[in-house]
Amino acid sequence: MSVKITYFIYYCTLALGSINHLSQQNYDKIIYLLMALICPYLVLKLFDLVKLKYTSSIILVNYWFCFFSLIIGNLFKGYSIPYFDKALHFTSGILITLLFAMLFKFICNQKINNIIKYGFILGMNMLVAYLWELFEYLCLVLLDIDAINHYTQGVYDTMNDMSICFVASFIVIILIAKKNKLLNNLINDFVAINID
Repeated sequence: MSVKITYFIYYCTLALGSINHLSQQNYDKIIYLLMALICPYLVLKLFDLVKLKYTSSIILVNYWFCFFSLIIGNLFKGYSIPYFDKALHFTSGILITLLFAMLFKFICNQKINNIIKYGFILGMNMLVAYLWELFEYLCLVLLDIDAINHYTQGVYDTMNDMSICFVASFIVIILIAKKNKLLNNLINDFVAINID
């Protein structure tokens, strides 16, 4: 799928969700609308900030993840679907692990002990998972948005989300170590466009 088609689907769906909620005076959804507008842009700007180029695959993954997590999840009640949140946390575990595998290979393009390499990648993935759960907690405390299901599940939801992220990361690390062609091609493409 092309990047232009992805942009079209993303912004048309966002516009429909915005029109729907604003016409029904659901002004509490404005924060979600803003997040859906800003988040995909911020991820790509982060690459620019650290002077790394991103592939079209990274753009597509970024926008589709934001599409499901921010637009479908928040504006079209996707989070009310059983296991929707868990599928997103599993997916984020895969994506963040791949991102740090790309960065690790780019930064340390020499032979390094696999335990150190994969431990670093797993650790960075878990750091992002923690930061995401902290963000959800701050949404509860500062905005009264219960993204962590505090009132219905307590700490269970947070630990479950982080565990799912860990499992996904572990699976990706095993596939990378076993030289999975698709994953290693994604990593190598990223490194190739960033070497001057």
